[in-house]
Amino acid sequence: MVRHGSSVGKLLLTLVVAAFAILLLQDPVQAQVATVEKNGPEAVLARQDFTYTITVTNDATADTNVVVEDVLPTGVDLNGPLPTGCTSTESANRITVRCNLGALAANATRTITLNVEAPDAAGTITNQANVGGVLSNTVTTQVVPSADLVVTKRANPNPVDVGDNIAFTLEVTNRGPEDVTDVQLRDDLPGNVVLIAVEEEQGVCRVRPGQIVDCDLGPLGSGDSTTVRVVVEAEEAGTISNTARVESERGDPNPGNNTATVSVVAEDDAPPGTNPPGTNPPGTNPPGTNPPGGTGGDLDCDDFDTQAEAQAAFDADESDPNGLDADNDGIACEALDNGGGNNGGSNNGGGENEGSIIISGDDNEVIQETIPGKVLPFTGGTAGAVFLLGAGALLLLGALVVRFVRFRSL
Repeated sequence: MVRHGSSVGKLLLTLVVAAFAILLLQDPVQAQVATVEKNGPEAVLARQDFTYTITVTNDATADTNVVVEDVLPTGVDLNGPLPTGCTSTESANRITVRCNLGALAANATRTITLNVEAPDAAGTITNQANVGGVLSNTVTTQVVPSADLVVTKRANPNPVDVGDNIAFTLEVTNRGPEDVTDVQLRDDLPGNVVLIAVEEEQGVCRVRPGQIVDCDLGPLGSGDSTTVRVVVEAEEAGTISNTARVESERGDPNPGNNTATVSVVAEDDAPPGTNPPGTNPPGTNPPGTNPPGGTGGDLDCDDFDTQAEAQAAFDADESDPNGLDADNDGIACEALDNGGGNNGGSNNGGGENEGSIIISGDDNEVIQETIPGKVLPFTGGTAGAVFLLGAGALLLLGALVVRFVRFRSL
């Protein structure tokens, strides 16, 4: 006898087990997660960095294991580390990001941020995220043409002596992806330099008030470079800081490299341990000599036989470490004999001071300083004075004789 009730019971039990198995085999995220939302910019420059965000919300009453998958648009690259729990693979120029977020609590929300770089080519890109078959909204982004302009700057020499020239070399490069037609370069020179010259490889540079060098360099293809050279003179000791900036009408995905700054140290060329000529403080040695206790050499004027020898030593190092030019006029040891002897009474013995002449030929010979190329008036020595006195006496006697003759004739 067949018991129908028993068969029905077995059938019902089988159906319950099968339904339970189906529930267990289902993707829990697809069954439980209510929403997946994705956000991104409406427009970016080619090669510009931007972010996608994916927000997953579990509306179920129990914790749910969440796995997010996002296939990035063609040409979009990752730029930076992935969030914890995320990995990436690449196939056919497309990157797939897969993030295992683990158990997501009931009614909880989790957000993922992906840092990416826009493709080189201009156009429209779209993107969606997928969580267990549940798709997010579609994000549409317009990619705008761009060119990454870069300016670099170097200075030579560095350091530099005050009064010497500095050459600033500015190089502008277009890293693409697009060509540009209107490269503009500006260099604001600081107040402690004087502009000497500007040389450009292409375009034209103008100098604006305030020592602003403004260059219209014209077109620059992707991958090309051009150079501008700015020459200045260092006016004072200290740090010379100079900044240049490049730009164009084309959007730039990386504005951080559009400026460049270089600093140059300008040094006073006075030798260490001495004061510049004419700047010795009161109570110290005369200008052109070393400070008390000096740091100069071991020579002085007594070590030379002639002024010419002393002058040669001074010319070899015009910083005058030996203090040979006491009055700072460029002539060393002026009291020394010039090679013709102190008692010779002649200035044709050779070795005369440049910028000085012998103006007396008697026993009281005098060397009078002059400005180079200019001769002072003749003043004479003892013999000259005697001659003038005698001539005066004769003139006086002649005048007396004339008056006496006229008196007798009356």
